[in-house]
Amino acid sequence: MVRENRGLVIAFAVIGVVFALELIHLFALRLDVGDVYPPYSSYRADPLGVRALYGALEALPGMKASRNIEPVTRLEDGQGTSLLFCGALPTDDPEDAIEALERYVRAGARLVVAFHPFAEEPELMDAEAGGCAGGRCRVGRKEAEGDEEGNEEGDEGEEGDEERDAEPWEVEWVSISERWGFEYAYAELPGRTDTDFGRTMAVKQAGPADLPAHVAWHSALHFDKLHDAWQTIYARDKQAVLVERPWGLGAIVLASDSYLFSNEAMLKDRQPELLAWLIGDARHVVFDETHLGTLESPGVMTLVRRYRLHGVVAAVVVVALLFVWKNAVSLVPKREDAAVVMADTGQGKDANAALVNLLRRSISAGTVLAVCVDEWRRTFRPATSRFEAQDAQIQAIVNAQQRSTRPDPAAAYREICEVLRKTRRGRDLSD
Repeated sequence: MVRENRGLVIAFAVIGVVFALELIHLFALRLDVGDVYPPYSSYRADPLGVRALYGALEALPGMKASRNIEPVTRLEDGQGTSLLFCGALPTDDPEDAIEALERYVRAGARLVVAFHPFAEEPELMDAEAGGCAGGRCRVGRKEAEGDEEGNEEGDEGEEGDEERDAEPWEVEWVSISERWGFEYAYAELPGRTDTDFGRTMAVKQAGPADLPAHVAWHSALHFDKLHDAWQTIYARDKQAVLVERPWGLGAIVLASDSYLFSNEAMLKDRQPELLAWLIGDARHVVFDETHLGTLESPGVMTLVRRYRLHGVVAAVVVVALLFVWKNAVSLVPKREDAAVVMADTGQGKDANAALVNLLRRSISAGTVLAVCVDEWRRTFRPATSRFEAQDAQIQAIVNAQQRSTRPDPAAAYREICEVLRKTRRGRDLSD
């Protein structure tokens, strides 16, 4: 019964280990493909990701590709760097983040913002409460707009904004379209179906001569009412879809479609000249992941990875396990007979018990009789003739015990005692 239970335990343990290993393998496959990340993430290897472009840039000699998973407010000097935002949404953003990006570009970086493709004008946010688009980012509130005469709804919106602005933990949300001088607009794509966005061709308007004359475009979004500083590079039906403007020592590029960065485009419709122009002369390309919701939260494990403290953590775990083991299991072997333990650990023993214990430790059961006889001879020294007959009888009893297949030292001891008793009785009668 015990063996059957032990077999079941081993079988369940093996099944549990195999299940855990397969589960880990499944998660590793998902992470390797990257479909757990949002579209246009550099971690995705499926058609909706941009991992192919990231790997290609990383493999080029003299180029460096990296991912930004920290808040953009922590970006350092952007000189000689291109920062790519793929799959961005046309929503409001925190003011401190936009200011940080502007400083980053002003120092010499090239900022490329490629928006998520839309088949039509999206409903990204509630006009009053704000919300999230696609579950990836928080969309900032829009200021309430009253009519030209200032209706009641507009007044209520201004009062509500003042109340929210008074809270110290509130984040100020701004629109890059207002700060950078353009507006979002939408025009339906031709050939749209229930399963296809449709597509059109964007025609080159300006830029270097090596740029392609036509580029496939898959988004209804375009840019309208551009500031004079913007230059239209590509347009579809005279609607700007790829624009550029200088900003300090750097430049800002806006693209209304992220398809040209995707893995699918790298396979089916690769445009290396256009991609090279978008990246510019930078030798370091940074793919931002924070706008897609992939943000590193500093913690203990982050510090462990950063300072390579894996050995210290492993040592602490081993010491903790040894401590638990020491307190849970005694290192001294347990005796099966508790009564023997209690007897051996009593308060005290008499002389007979000590002698018995000493004999048990020093003399085996088969030689105890011979040892006793030898001690008797050394003590009484039977040299006289009256002890010779008894000594011979005692020796005969000892020899019989040693030859016996079933020795009985106790019975032999009683026989020897009887021989000595008769000898003592006869000596008393003679006296």
